[in-house]
Amino acid sequence: HLLKSLGGILGLLSSGATEFLQRRRNIVVQPSTGNLGITGHRPAVSIELNEDQIKERIDARAAARKAKNFPEADRIRDELKLYGIVLEDLAGQSNWRRGSAFKLIDETELEDFRAEAARYGYSAGDFEIQEFVPKSPSEGIYTISGEIEIRNKRTKKSRRFAAVHGSSWVVEFSDWLRAGG
Repeated sequence: HLLKSLGGILGLLSSGATEFLQRRRNIVVQPSTGNLGITGHRPAVSIELNEDQIKERIDARAAARKAKNFPEADRIRDELKLYGIVLEDLAGQSNWRRGSAFKLIDETELEDFRAEAARYGYSAGDFEIQEFVPKSPSEGIYTISGEIEIRNKRTKKSRRFAAVHGSSWVVEFSDWLRAGG
């Protein structure tokens, strides 16, 4: 009770788990500079989906699944994944939360990826990401590492990037886009 009271003073612990996991962060990109910021107005370029946009895509995915259009349902799931939305299908219903469904890419890297894409006039949906994770570690405790391949759907170009904790794949991705990737 004391912790919750103190959290209330700071504006923390005031929502339930589901609301917290689905909270919109208002992270936006300033189109002219590519800088991230938090604003009180609707930005020209947003790198997040709001709750209505997420529910709209989940409903479209459910309709595609019902119509047995599994390629479209998978496309929508993959698009949501790029926006940091994890879908969990349980008992015929799709629940969602914000996070990373990737093994090699954390949530912060996904935000950086979307920001760099927006800087060059793309949305996350303009790309496909495939992970290449080694099957098993060579020995003992290890850091998950591998490669990610990013395919630009507009240019039809793709490139592989080394992905491991602390890697600079997002910077390399930005350089690749600047060069016409």
